[in-house]
Amino acid sequence: SGTGDLAAYDLYLHGLDSWNRWTQEGNANALRLFYAAIEKDRDFSTPYGLAVSCYLLAKANGWMSTFDEKEISRIVDRAADIGTDDPVALCWAGHALAFFFKDVERALLLVDRAVELDANLAVAWQRSGWVHCYAGDFDGAIESLGKAIRLNPLDPRVFLTHSAMAFAHFIAGRDDDATRYAGMALRVKPNWMPALRVVIVANAMHDRLDEARRVLDRYLEIDPQASL
Repeated sequence: SGTGDLAAYDLYLHGLDSWNRWTQEGNANALRLFYAAIEKDRDFSTPYGLAVSCYLLAKANGWMSTFDEKEISRIVDRAADIGTDDPVALCWAGHALAFFFKDVERALLLVDRAVELDANLAVAWQRSGWVHCYAGDFDGAIESLGKAIRLNPLDPRVFLTHSAMAFAHFIAGRDDDATRYAGMALRVKPNWMPALRVVIVANAMHDRLDEARRVLDRYLEIDPQASL
């Protein structure tokens, strides 16, 4: 649900501004601001969903070292419970259920509900693509991600969709397509770690070891603590 509290809405908008920077600092600030919005209006569902997204992005990029899964579960459940008419809250809650808690069945219900609510919302199709990947439905994932790209081809966040498409093709065994989509993501966001991981592994699978090592060296520059 939305909010009639102007202070909550203002905090949410400031959080969204930080969120769109796609950096460790921006993500941390966005999480703080989304929680502040929730404090102002505990029935405002969208910042719950976006707080969930901050945890997801932090995990995917190594921006946080520890995670309070009990707290993540709490805000995921709250986003789903009060966001029954909020596709943004539902799609991020669904992704988190699959990503953090392996609850793919419930995750599919939430992302399917999100795209039913707003079939023109690119981020809902984007998150649907990830969840369908986790469900092993690679064709469904690619279809969802293709819809996200067609709906908003000039989206500054399209690198998120391209990295998801890379992952979908990789786990479907199409390593060349996976590398191509990962490269598209990296042209927009050169240090985006989910895309770098696909490039490393897809090249290694084809014995293109020089390229895999080159990208791995770059990856380790970003995260020196990464474990092989």
